[in-house]
Amino acid sequence: ALAAQPPEQTDPAFETLITGVELTRRELLNALKAQGIEPIPTQPGDAFSWEQHEAVGEIPTNTIEAGKIAAIMSQGYAIRDRLLRPTRIMLAAAAPPPPTPPPTTNPQATQSEASSSAPVASAAKGTDKPKASGRGSRTEKSNAKMDPRSGSQAGRSGSRVDKKV
Repeated sequence: ALAAQPPEQTDPAFETLITGVELTRRELLNALKAQGIEPIPTQPGDAFSWEQHEAVGEIPTNTIEAGKIAAIMSQGYAIRDRLLRPTRIMLAAAAPPPPTPPPTTNPQATQSEASSSAPVASAAKGTDKPKASGRGSRTEKSNAKMDPRSGSQAGRSGSRVDKKV
């Protein structure tokens, strides 16, 4: 927060508050260290270890190898050689390639290609719409209402079975 503000605009009271929070954090870490509790050392670019880390997501990036640690979400802690809390991390994922621009076309080449190609006849005529075939077709099933008591479609003869509650 202090780094976000230009140095000439910082309030002395705010700087005192930041200093107090940093001292409190340092004292807490020293007290935990005295009991054998230490933070798990983790840096971006380190290899992922399921024994010490908990992956919570992926970040697409080209700067870090895929499968390596890209960001640390929360610090993990261990007491001597036992894990207390895993370090929550984001893994690096391969960034998608940049979109390729559409190919440019030459208007004269397009006209000559169009005049030289023969029109192609459609082999199947009248296949614009799918036909509904008989009873129980897809369109009938999708338009039928479901009966909440039986879980079957209502309005069709023989398909409704009443269940006793």
